[in-house]
Amino acid sequence: SETEALIKSSKGWQELEAAASAGQLPQAVGIIAPSAVFETVTALYGRLMLGAASWVEGAHPDLIRVGGMGDKEIPKIDDCRRLQIEISLYPAVSQRRLAVIWQADRLKPEAANSLLKITEEPPETGALLFLAEEDKIIPTIKSRIWSVYIELPAEAAIKRPMPVTNQDWASWLDISRKAGAAVLLLEMQGWLAELTENEEFIKASELDSLIRAAEQRNLSPAVIQDLVFAIFKEEIPYEKILGSLR
Repeated sequence: SETEALIKSSKGWQELEAAASAGQLPQAVGIIAPSAVFETVTALYGRLMLGAASWVEGAHPDLIRVGGMGDKEIPKIDDCRRLQIEISLYPAVSQRRLAVIWQADRLKPEAANSLLKITEEPPETGALLFLAEEDKIIPTIKSRIWSVYIELPAEAAIKRPMPVTNQDWASWLDISRKAGAAVLLLEMQGWLAELTENEEFIKASELDSLIRAAEQRNLSPAVIQDLVFAIFKEEIPYEKILGSLR
C-alpha cells in the first residue's frame, strides 16, 4: 500500500529489515512513529517477525495486541500482566509470539514497571514491540530495547483534524491538492483513529473502507480528495460511491 511504501522508504525501517536479514533483530524493539501509522507498522513488523502466512485481516494467531488508540486504550497494569502470561505460551503457527504494546510512551509508571523483567529477559520464543508517538518511553524500559525512529516526510507528520466547517474543507482541499496519495492516506488514518476514539463508528467504518479501496485500486490524490469530499462533506451514501468504483 501507499502507507507501507512510505514507511519502508524510511531509514529506520531499512535498519530494521537489515537487522532481521542478518539475524540480529533484538527481541525487544521500540518504534517511534506518528500514531496514524501504528496499525501499518504493526502489520509490517508482524510479518517481519512472524512470517507472511496465517494473517487474516490484520490478525495472527501469534500476535498479541496490548492496548490501542485513544485515551481509553492506553494499556493498564492488568493488560501488561496478561501480556506476560500470553507471550510465554508456545507459538501456535510461527517460531515465536509477538506482543505489540501500543502507546508505550503513555504507560503509567506501574504498568511500565511491570514490564521490566519480561523486556530484559523475554522468553526464548517471545518478542516485544513498543509503539510510541514521542520519544518518551520511560528510561528503565528504553534502556532495555532497541529504539528505531520512523521519519516520514514533513507534510505527512503534521496532524490535522478531520474538516468540519466549510472553511475547514476549503483549506483541506487546497493543502491536500499538493500532497501525494501516501500522505493523504496517512492523514486519513489519523482521522480514523480520531473518529474511533470519539465513538463515531459509522463514519470510522466508512473511512476505513475508503482507505482500503484507495490502496487496493491505487487511486490518484485527486480521486481520493473527491471521494472524501463527496462522502463526508456532501454526505453522499458510501454504498453509492463504492458502486462507482467497481
